Amino acid sequence: MINALEIGKRIKEFALANYETLTEFSSEMGISLQAIYPYIRGTSLPGAKFLYDMQRLGCSIDWLLNGEDTNDQKKLQQIKKIMEE
Repeated sequence: MINALEIGKRIKEFALANYETLTEFSSEMGISLQAIYPYIRGTSLPGAKFLYDMQRLGCSIDWLLNGEDTNDQKKLQQIKKIMEE
């Protein structure tokens, strides 16, 4: 079963691991921060376009939806952090 709260936590985790602020993340997603809040709070599930945009930014949809790290999400984040140093 899909858990909106867990998905919201992972959206926020991805956003803050890859962007300095949620505002910067929302700008990259091309939507307002207010539109992202229901997803982060777990009161709404993201639709196909949001998921597509998350994937475009490098987020594993498997990880986002069910917590499975099938596309090495953590490794991608670690590599990005190393490259920024």
